[in-house]
Amino acid sequence: MFIATSLEVFASISDQANALIVDWTGVLKGFALLAAIIFVVWVAIASRLAWGRVIVSTLVGGFIVWAVTMDGLGWFAEGVDSELNSAPPAGPTLTATFDAASETWSVADDHVLAA
Repeated sequence: MFIATSLEVFASISDQANALIVDWTGVLKGFALLAAIIFVVWVAIASRLAWGRVIVSTLVGGFIVWAVTMDGLGWFAEGVDSELNSAPPAGPTLTATFDAASETWSVADDHVLAA
């Protein structure tokens, strides 16, 4: 009896790591959700239901869940990336030429600067 199996061939270690991360993304998201819930419950028990701490820990847990499971980190990364890759604002241009005979610089608006 012959059993056919599929074998993936990766070009590099980074390709293999990338495939592993893609395969485990759902597990990591589930772990982050579970960790956030455990954190909120632990703070509630440890603080004996001090509502200020419970509310703040719930906000922190909600932020963690948003960042990990709802692509909050991707949203933040896209914002930073668009800011870094955007063109700089247009500034004034200045054209200056040097006259070797009179040893003076002249600017486009006929301003002459002595050397």
